[in-house]
Amino acid sequence: LMPPCSIQGDDNLQSMIVGTVMRKIKSRTWKKQRYFKLQEDCIPIWYKSKKAGNTHSTFSVSDVETVREGHQSEVLLSIAEEFPSGRCFTLVFRGCHGNLDLVAGSADEAQSWIKGMRKLIENMGENADVLRVFQDYSGDLQKLSLRDLEEFLRDEQLEEVDGVQQLAMELIERYEPSDTDAEGYSMSIDSFLMYLASAEGSIFHPRQQSLCQDMIQPLIHYFISSSHNTYLMEDQLRGHSSVEGYIRALKRGCRCVEVDCWDGPNGEPIVYHGHTFTSKILFKDVVNALRNYAFKVSEYPVILSTENHCGQHSNFPAVDQTSLFNSTLLLFFRKMKQRLSRELSDCVVYCKSVHFSSFKHSRIHSKFYEIYSFTESKARKHLREASGFVHHNARQLTRVYPSGLRTDSSNFNPQVMWNTGTQIVALNFQTAGVEMDLNDGLFSQNGRCGYVLKPDVMRMSERRFDPEVPQNREGYQPRSLCFQVISAQQLPKVNIKESSVVDPFVRVEIHGLPLDQAKQETRYIDNNGFNPVWYDTLRFTIHVPELALARFVVEDYDKASRNDFIRQYTLPFSCIQQGYRHIHLLSKDGTSIPPASLFVHVRITNLV
Repeated sequence: LMPPCSIQGDDNLQSMIVGTVMRKIKSRTWKKQRYFKLQEDCIPIWYKSKKAGNTHSTFSVSDVETVREGHQSEVLLSIAEEFPSGRCFTLVFRGCHGNLDLVAGSADEAQSWIKGMRKLIENMGENADVLRVFQDYSGDLQKLSLRDLEEFLRDEQLEEVDGVQQLAMELIERYEPSDTDAEGYSMSIDSFLMYLASAEGSIFHPRQQSLCQDMIQPLIHYFISSSHNTYLMEDQLRGHSSVEGYIRALKRGCRCVEVDCWDGPNGEPIVYHGHTFTSKILFKDVVNALRNYAFKVSEYPVILSTENHCGQHSNFPAVDQTSLFNSTLLLFFRKMKQRLSRELSDCVVYCKSVHFSSFKHSRIHSKFYEIYSFTESKARKHLREASGFVHHNARQLTRVYPSGLRTDSSNFNPQVMWNTGTQIVALNFQTAGVEMDLNDGLFSQNGRCGYVLKPDVMRMSERRFDPEVPQNREGYQPRSLCFQVISAQQLPKVNIKESSVVDPFVRVEIHGLPLDQAKQETRYIDNNGFNPVWYDTLRFTIHVPELALARFVVEDYDKASRNDFIRQYTLPFSCIQQGYRHIHLLSKDGTSIPPASLFVHVRITNLV
């Protein structure tokens, strides 16, 4: 609920509580004046006719889904010539309830109700469960004193004890808009809501959002965000090729892109999926896209995984290697023509792709600049020697890419390969799904620079780490991870029909070593996507936290058919903040679409 103190300093809500005479419009001929008034607790709104005596009608803010400004209903459009757009607005109710079309006495009065209602709707979705937490720590149930906030940050959020007073003061100064409260160092419920919805209140630790890892290690010591057939926007047989594929991947933090070069008309090199019906793009256009976008998101090297099918007489454009390739690595994955273009081959300056024989042969004969490429099926065969695979990847670069049988551009599970320390796990970035969620989750840390330092045990060539038996490693420290899924806010409809309502539930998945793979679910809530409440507790044991990812999935329960996806969010275990946290959910393609979120409580404890 929204406490009375939240109206202080908000002129729109103050005006709504005083009340306003507006016209309720049902048709071109039915236009009646009514007195509308928001109640002191900011939940019900009642309205009455002057002729009706003390009788009145009431509706709740929680029943209102959205506010439409101007002539955005059939009824208001029908009286558009009589009443200007600035005085008109529509309250859209949930479910099958009819809309409420209103005309205020002035544009200013209309804006007070439009802005005030939007604030009430936003807060209704978030603060019912937050208020309970707020009141648990508030001495007077109206505000958090500096000491109250310190206690909350120390006991619930598990912030570092030494800096908790300074943090509390900084949060009050940042989120408390009232000068009086700021001077007295106290925090209102509105400011507490803003804090929990901010980066500090997110489940993702702000420190991990910036560049925070050692970035001068050898290349073999990093996981590298990598794309497969980057030029493709669709399937592998007839799909559309475009430089947009490179642009999107690079803007997503990708640091390894694939360029398949072939002879085109008049000897000009082209890029496409050879021997298929996919469309073709010019090599020079790919080069220009790389020049313009390679370092927009990250300053760290971009690896060009090249296939050179071009003959000696190809007319390669002049390549300014100083401007384009100065900070770029190039690799060179397979059987090509015997007589190849020298211009492109000369660009391959760092790594050489070589045939793989065995881990033992590689250990004895491999050079530091050599890289091994495996299809996912061949890589899975090497999982039988899991510890040998990890040991190999502590000394050599490895690339694993999707099987050629994946003509629909689907992806394999990258976690299986990360568990072996494989650095370049190439995925089809154009295909949304759990695999790309995991990729986005892993590389959401370290400033989204596209490079993540591998765990210590995977960088030690003198010792062997067995992902099948993690208990045997030095420094083994399993953790208990407990999520209390409290509530969700403003989950979108799955079905576009106006009357549709979701029955949401939350599934938490742990992705990591085989021993850590697990998932648990909450109950589903009937007909409530606006503010469902669970208070369900889900517990997991994590044996190797450094490799674990947590994925939160919200789905619409359907007992008769497959559940529908609503939203998801994935992050590394190492980035999880404890305490009361918001999870800002993402769409299926990994983009942020506010304001859908989860409200959870997190606890991590040592088991040994």
